[in-house]
Amino acid sequence: MTTDRIRDAERAHQSGDLTQAEQLYRAALADTPDNASVLYGLGTLLMQSGDLENAGEHLASAQALEPDAADIAFNLALCRQQQQRTDEAVTAANKAAKLAAGDEGFSCAIADLLLGLGQAQEAAILLQACPMTQAATASLMARALTALGQWDGAVSLYRQLCAQHPDQPELLNALAVAAGHLRDYPLAIESFERYMGLVTPSAADHVRFADLYLLARRLDACRQQLALAENLGATDGQFHLLCARVARLSGDDEGALVSAKKAVLRDKALGQAWSILAELLPETALPKLAVALKRYRDEATTTDYNRQLMSYALAEASRRSDDYSAAAQALREANGEQLSAMTALGTRYDPKRENNRLRATIASYGSGLATAPSSQRRPLFIVGMPRSGTTLIERVLAGLPTVQAGGESDALGFVAAHYEREQSAGRLPEPAQMTSQQWQALADQYWQLNPADAAVLTDKMPHNYLHVGLALSLFPEARVLQMRRDPRAIALSIYFRPFPADHNYACDPNAIAHAWQTAHGYMDHWAGADPDRVIDVDLATFAQDPEGQGQRLAEFCDLEWQSDSLAARQSDQPSFTFSERQVRSAITSDHLDDWRKFADVLPELFAPYGD
Repeated sequence: MTTDRIRDAERAHQSGDLTQAEQLYRAALADTPDNASVLYGLGTLLMQSGDLENAGEHLASAQALEPDAADIAFNLALCRQQQQRTDEAVTAANKAAKLAAGDEGFSCAIADLLLGLGQAQEAAILLQACPMTQAATASLMARALTALGQWDGAVSLYRQLCAQHPDQPELLNALAVAAGHLRDYPLAIESFERYMGLVTPSAADHVRFADLYLLARRLDACRQQLALAENLGATDGQFHLLCARVARLSGDDEGALVSAKKAVLRDKALGQAWSILAELLPETALPKLAVALKRYRDEATTTDYNRQLMSYALAEASRRSDDYSAAAQALREANGEQLSAMTALGTRYDPKRENNRLRATIASYGSGLATAPSSQRRPLFIVGMPRSGTTLIERVLAGLPTVQAGGESDALGFVAAHYEREQSAGRLPEPAQMTSQQWQALADQYWQLNPADAAVLTDKMPHNYLHVGLALSLFPEARVLQMRRDPRAIALSIYFRPFPADHNYACDPNAIAHAWQTAHGYMDHWAGADPDRVIDVDLATFAQDPEGQGQRLAEFCDLEWQSDSLAARQSDQPSFTFSERQVRSAITSDHLDDWRKFADVLPELFAPYGD
């Protein structure tokens, strides 16, 4: 009789007759109160009906009776998620994942739940054990890799999915986002253009496209998208923020201020807009700005990311008001929140790993390596720690004839990552065994990623100090300018800025010090290994004698020096870095020792460097 009731209850449940199913489940439960199937069925039904408390009790009882039942663990996880009992939901979901036994469809459902619970690593591990025969599996794996910040793998999967399903706009959108994070802007733009062709673009779509064009440093295309967004009625905070950023990069401070004010009027927690106001408002307006920043920063609805940006903005406003104690406190809050987030994600700076990387690089790239054949184009690599003066030197050199400013290009980093993958797969040898033809193939890849119209191209990605050995092997005529600056000035300047996650040292004073030391370990090696092609540039020395030092660098780079290049650096050409305003100012040594103003209020930042 009980078996018949259970069967009838399950049939009623499957047909959607929840009232009849509940009556039958309860009748069966009265006969056999320890029946896991009945408890599971009734618990699932109650969850569907919204009675989460009783649903959870029944499902938990069912799991206690059948601890190895994956479907019970899964439904219990769903129930606990809806109850916002996240820790219990995670435990149950992980249990279901262990019991899934390679069932691809069920594993996808569990992985989707794990992603919803913020367990991307566990979702990826589960999906890796599946045969991945279904597009849904690959899509979930791409989502997991995206959540983990493994953009290379995410892009690869999304490209496959888009090739299989070229008319699905959500896949093209996801590919554009992933490629943008990977800084493969040509792919991101191409993918988003295809997405826009499959949908009726909204104002928000045009704003997102404008943001992508801005990241790709295509200001004219960015302005066109903003105009299209405005024609469709865009008035939200993100639209005005982008307008402010474009104006700021174009040297239009007044326009940037107007747009930033409009942005915060529409979204009080828009951290980037507050940062522009903190930088550009007149000093008389800064006290009022600080009050507003504190108020909106501490509201419960402000996201962690915007809270951090608003703390950085408060630090800048306090610094400009000469309130160094308040600036120091805001910096501790901003950087402390970033450091806590990295700790939770397991992405904190690892000194041991960086030491090992330095030793391996020095061992791989000595002197006398084979190189690619000569080329009519040649790059000038300007490297060093962030905030060490790379932007300034690029602007000066780009003012000379035949030189094109390339800005912060990811091209060399992409080539380095590709070479490393090819080495790991056994398809390319160690640097000492590379042939000139193999180097040439990698050099061609660099120029495809970073095309140049002029004979000489500057490449001022600071962290390319990691890849100088590769750069010298790729380009016989290359020159490398290594920026040196007082580490205390660098530390303060980095600590004042919200660097992205790949600069995971930037929010920890001890990590900044170690990163500076490691960077100089690389640069010391390159300077000694190839002094004919690598030169050190001290920012303080350059600031004291820009004419003499500029001529010295031009001669080293086989360029004809022209004094007016010092004035050309103040042109309207945008600089896509934190240094935008500084590089437009006159070259002086007035602010090189500004770190001393913070020596007493931020002692922990300067302690690693001694007295």
